[in-house]
Amino acid sequence: MLIIAMQKLKGFTLIELLIVMIIISIVAGVAMITLNTNPHKQYETLANQLVNFITLAEQEAMLRPAVLSVAFTPHSFQLYTLQHDKKTNENAWVPASKAHVLPANIKISLKISHEIIPANAPPKLIITPSNDLTPFVILIGKPNENPYYQVIGKASGEVTSEMVQTK
Repeated sequence: MLIIAMQKLKGFTLIELLIVMIIISIVAGVAMITLNTNPHKQYETLANQLVNFITLAEQEAMLRPAVLSVAFTPHSFQLYTLQHDKKTNENAWVPASKAHVLPANIKISLKISHEIIPANAPPKLIITPSNDLTPFVILIGKPNENPYYQVIGKASGEVTSEMVQTK
C-alpha cells in the first residue's frame, strides 16, 4: 500500500501540465499583443512632446517679448534666446532651457525649406514675439530607417504632429 502511494507522488498529472501551458500561452499572448499593437508609441510620444515644447516656446516669446529658437543635436533639443552683447555689439544665441535628451534609439531631423539642417547647426527654427515661426518639419524615427512621425510647424505659428504616410 505504501508503494502505491509513493508512485502517485512522483510527477505532475497531464491536467496540471496543460493548465501551466495554458497560463504561459495566455501571458505570452498578452505580451505579444501589447508589443505589436503600437510599436511606434515612443515616436508618437516624442512628437507630442515637441509640439507642446514649441507651443510653449511660442507663448514664452510673446510674453517676454523675445526672439527664441529651438536647436537640435543628434541626441537632444534645447531652447535658445537671442541676446545682444553690448561689449561686442553682436547678437548671440544663449541657452534658455536645459537640453532635453532623446532616447538612443530615436533619430530626429529638422527640415526647413525642404533642406535637412545638420545636427549641431546654429539655431534655425526661429520664434518671434509676434508669433511668427520658421516653417519646418521635424522627422522622428529609428536611425537609418524612414521616419514614423513628423512635427509640422507653419509660419502662422500652428504646430501639429502626425504619422508619416508611407508610399
